[in-house]
Amino acid sequence: MLVLTAAPTFGVKVDDAYFETHVRPVLAEHCYKCHSADAKKIKGGLRVDGRAMLLTGGDSGASIITGKPDESLLIKAVEYDDLELQMPPKHKLSGKQIKALRTWIEQGAPWPGDSANAKPDTAQTFTITDTDRNWWAFRPVQTPKAPAATDPAWNASAIDRFVYARLIANGLKPAPRADKHTLIRRAYFDLIGLPPTPEQINVFVRDDSPNAFAKVIDELLASPHYGERWARHWMDVVRYTETAGHVQDLPRPHAYKYRDYLIDAFNDDLPYNRFILEHLAGDLLPDARPGKRGEANVSPIATGFLWFHEMHFKPVDPELQRADQVDAQIDVVSKAFLGLTIACARCHDHKFDPVSQADYYALAGFFHSTKETHVRTALLKTLADPAIQEKADALQKQIEKVRLNGVNGTRRDMKAKTDAIVPVTEVNFGPGGINKLVQLRRQLRAINPSSAMWAPGAAEYEPRDIPLHVRGSHKNLGDPVRRRYLTLFDGLEAPEFSESSGRLWLAKRIADQDNPLTTRVMMNRLWHHHFGRGIVPTPNNFGRNAPKPTHPDLLDWLAHTFVRNKWSLKAMHREIMLSQTYRMASVNASSIAGERDPGNQWLHRQNVRRLEAEAVRDALLAVPGTLDRTIGGESVPPYLSPNVTANKPIHIPKSGPIDSNGRRSIYILVRRNFVTPFLKTFDFPDQGASAGTRDVTVVPNQALAMMNSPLVHLQAKRWAEGELKVKSSNKQRLKRMFLVSIGREPSKVERKEILAYLKANGENQETWQAIAHLLLNMNEFVFVR
Repeated sequence: MLVLTAAPTFGVKVDDAYFETHVRPVLAEHCYKCHSADAKKIKGGLRVDGRAMLLTGGDSGASIITGKPDESLLIKAVEYDDLELQMPPKHKLSGKQIKALRTWIEQGAPWPGDSANAKPDTAQTFTITDTDRNWWAFRPVQTPKAPAATDPAWNASAIDRFVYARLIANGLKPAPRADKHTLIRRAYFDLIGLPPTPEQINVFVRDDSPNAFAKVIDELLASPHYGERWARHWMDVVRYTETAGHVQDLPRPHAYKYRDYLIDAFNDDLPYNRFILEHLAGDLLPDARPGKRGEANVSPIATGFLWFHEMHFKPVDPELQRADQVDAQIDVVSKAFLGLTIACARCHDHKFDPVSQADYYALAGFFHSTKETHVRTALLKTLADPAIQEKADALQKQIEKVRLNGVNGTRRDMKAKTDAIVPVTEVNFGPGGINKLVQLRRQLRAINPSSAMWAPGAAEYEPRDIPLHVRGSHKNLGDPVRRRYLTLFDGLEAPEFSESSGRLWLAKRIADQDNPLTTRVMMNRLWHHHFGRGIVPTPNNFGRNAPKPTHPDLLDWLAHTFVRNKWSLKAMHREIMLSQTYRMASVNASSIAGERDPGNQWLHRQNVRRLEAEAVRDALLAVPGTLDRTIGGESVPPYLSPNVTANKPIHIPKSGPIDSNGRRSIYILVRRNFVTPFLKTFDFPDQGASAGTRDVTVVPNQALAMMNSPLVHLQAKRWAEGELKVKSSNKQRLKRMFLVSIGREPSKVERKEILAYLKANGENQETWQAIAHLLLNMNEFVFVR
């Protein structure tokens, strides 16, 4: 009845992108000079430019022992534990670099170059082969014709015909249609992330018209909660956080405005090509798009996603921080919109995909020519009372003084530390400056609400091309690389961007309907969230090291139809959810189905899916009717149990109420250095990286959280209190509680046992609270069939 057990998988996920971003640059910059094929003399008989060489080691033996960083010579050397073994010899690596090496070894020391598909790690001219060009994701999107199905029920939708053909080819047949109780609960969680009420379930179950399910879908797509659900999916991809990370984990003022922008954009069904343009160049678009919250122009808010990365408020090396910042931007842009790991080309040509190091620095130029700023989304209103206006003006002057000069009246000048062009923004301030700005802005907002029309965004900044960084080092510069798109698609064609960053041009290039990646990637994300697995199982990676699509013709049909439907996501939800494929039951259609297709890659049934952390918590609020359904607004602090705050460790936020004032989970403050414990238990993603998919673990902590969490006990109590206020028989009350919590009526056995429990323990609030707690702990509460 409770959640089953398995091994936890919390923490940083080390993959190819992690290696190329955090590990190889350290080895290349600090070790290759003496320990690589390029070294004049290999010292100590050790090479570190390959996994096998590290495992073999040099004169002192193996350098790494996979899974055991404490026993690895490499870690002992970089940590300076041994006076006779300290590497690099001239200076110790930073704590962050050492931690990256430890994490990498701990998780098996994966090395992309070890793959048989990897390109040789030798100096050679970058070339793109016919094999590269013919990779399925790089070819133009086709308009395939769906084959006819022998079963008439599977002929109505092109989606069904593509899926049916694969099933027959693999000796499988589709599962029957899911019952109505299962189907409506599935649809509600898919589209709005909340359970249906008993009344909504009953209306659908009693509706025998052929368009009954279509009416449900249309109602859900029109719900304001649709935007909340799908904004959270996108927030995973752009690694949304409201703090800057590092030691201080300073707040990012107005960061929540981006979250509200997303909710409104999804609710308004903003065409996806416009969505892309606003994300990359919303500040440069000629036409303003008014918002729902008084904004004159919301488009620039979208560019705030470029800055959701970790920032040191007082970096030792500002140039390196700037390079890391741009690297994070290239990484999120390429994964989110193109499904490529372009950041892997920071130090060398990509090991798998036809992306050169020059391509990387061509793109880097667009972002080096951009700075973070706070954009005003509506004009500041003049107050009617002159005395109050005078106070507001004084506060505004104070704010501008702090923004320009820092809290101590002296601007922190990054250029004093470097000859490079490093923009200075509020994120460079220390805690005093950030906190002072937050305080002053709150005071001003209390006097004049229109002063809050600010949001983090992007602005043009000294447009220029960037030199190629040899081996990824900003201290070893090559020739400048002209800003352009990927060589694979555009060759070396490079427009002239003498007076602009070129971001608008880049945005249009990515949002072009003929771009073979853009529509495929987004349609795969949609499919992933409706089935628990994408047609390509790695939504952030369509490159040559990724699995091929299970249904390539279907993916192309979806991508083509997406454009034909004017880039409407809501139209594509309808296409998918009205198909027989989506409406199948989650049981095997035959005894051999599980043997022939154990992973259900051919979709012989619908997948059983565990709810995400937010959906579990939101259901806990919705079931007793205590969910605050207000859309948007400032984030609320998460609840922290006393054992978390007992020692009052620095940088642990103050606790909010147990239920965070009833707000949905999307409105809980997201801190980089501190994840809300309840959400983390149910696999809330790491905010340090773009997450195309979430880990789905089944661990004892989850069962313990549902049994013991103060939130669960509070909601069970509220639920029992609310039920007892309604005049009802025990059978009717029990039926209603089953419907609202798990979407079905109790079985005869369940009804008999619970009624017997009531009779034995008394029909009082305490007994009904125990029953409510039981229902919240059923597997069916946290799973969708």
